[in-house]
Amino acid sequence: MFQFCRNIDKGILGNVHYNNSSFGFQFTIGSSIDVLKRLICQRWFDINPLHLELVISRDDKEYVLDSDQSIQYMVCFVAVQHVDSIYIVARRSDAPKSLVLGNNSSTTTSSNCGSLESEAESHSEPHKSNAWENCITGVGQRFPGGADEFRTSLKKYAIHNGFKFEYKKNSSDRITVVCSRHKDKGCTWRIHASPKFKLAKFFEIRKMVAEHTCGITFKDLRNPQMTSQVVKSTVLDLIRDRPLTKPSDIIDYFRREFGVTLSYYFAYTGKSHAIKEVHGDDYASYQQLASYTNSIMESNPGSYVVLEVDESTRKFQRIFISYEACIYGFNFCRALIALDGCHLKAKYKGCMLSATGTNGDGGKFTSFFFFFLTHW
Repeated sequence: MFQFCRNIDKGILGNVHYNNSSFGFQFTIGSSIDVLKRLICQRWFDINPLHLELVISRDDKEYVLDSDQSIQYMVCFVAVQHVDSIYIVARRSDAPKSLVLGNNSSTTTSSNCGSLESEAESHSEPHKSNAWENCITGVGQRFPGGADEFRTSLKKYAIHNGFKFEYKKNSSDRITVVCSRHKDKGCTWRIHASPKFKLAKFFEIRKMVAEHTCGITFKDLRNPQMTSQVVKSTVLDLIRDRPLTKPSDIIDYFRREFGVTLSYYFAYTGKSHAIKEVHGDDYASYQQLASYTNSIMESNPGSYVVLEVDESTRKFQRIFISYEACIYGFNFCRALIALDGCHLKAKYKGCMLSATGTNGDGGKFTSFFFFFLTHW
């Protein structure tokens, strides 16, 4: 059994009881349930971490503490409701199951605490967002990517630690951020970063007050300070390997791997930015069609290329491409052409047609390509 006393400034002081023995424990808002279970298992060897439950009894109901977030809810309850003490019972999981306090989040158990009795009993792995804790380390940390890399790292750090911030200064040569509760709670958390020697690649943290003085808070993973740039930097490799990934898949990916609830807007815009970085900008690619046609004629003499644009607006309309090798090879195909079309579903809707013939061996031989827009 645990008995917690209200001492918010120094943490929650507790007395851990199991059977006829006990030990002292100091509990804070950042305490981890994994660490707590590990201490219990190290002191009492007859407890298996996979079969350990921590239960609160209140109003004839039982609430299970099975995640860091549920413990944070408990700490906030003690602070806000002015509860003098709260009892938590440690028992084996073969006891009747109870209600869950808070949302289930991913937790891990240490293999050093007891033996894993069955390999079939799986436990979830740590969230990948745990690595975001080291995105901001302190004064002197350098960001070779300049101000953009610092902003992305700062947002990941804030999401992981469950707080929000505001920009006091936000430009390419200096960035100053403060805790969003600096006005109502007087929080002193603050970071100032600027480039050293006026070089972007030497953008570094110059001043930092790392301690939050705004009181007890807990991670709000359902409403994080998310941006499309954070999503882009996170799913960049995923989009590079699987460009057909849907925004709904990205939402599931963030919920499963990072424990963060992501809106459809950020999933869609983040994917768009990632595709743009991997494959380039669609708008800019249309501007390169004129040089592309010239390159074809220079590198493939005898090819036939026609590029048509609107004379008044200079907007692309259609392009026809038939390489010299395709023109020559069609002379040896059967007198039959198959025309196939493919509708394009990117930002600029269009249709691509291709003509395919049959050679003497019965194989398919492409003769030309024709692409045109369909937005009109």
